[in-house]
Amino acid sequence: MHMSRLVHRQPAQALASFAVVGVALITIVLALGNFALWLYAQNTVVAAAQEAAVVASRENGTPLGGQQSARSLLVASLGPSANA
Repeated sequence: MHMSRLVHRQPAQALASFAVVGVALITIVLALGNFALWLYAQNTVVAAAQEAAVVASRENGTPLGGQQSARSLLVASLGPSANA
């Protein structure tokens, strides 16, 4: 009788373990995705700042021209969320 109880409990135990591991795995995958998006946005902002400095420091460059160049790079890279 004791052996038959163990046989019936194993599928439920495996399902519970899979549920715990599945939730942890999904959390890790989503966290990595969010980190990748943050890293992309961070690199885009740095590139926009560098581009603005290059445009503004040209011979006939102005600070306004640098700002416009940075804004266009941000909008092209990040889309409508660049305004935020």
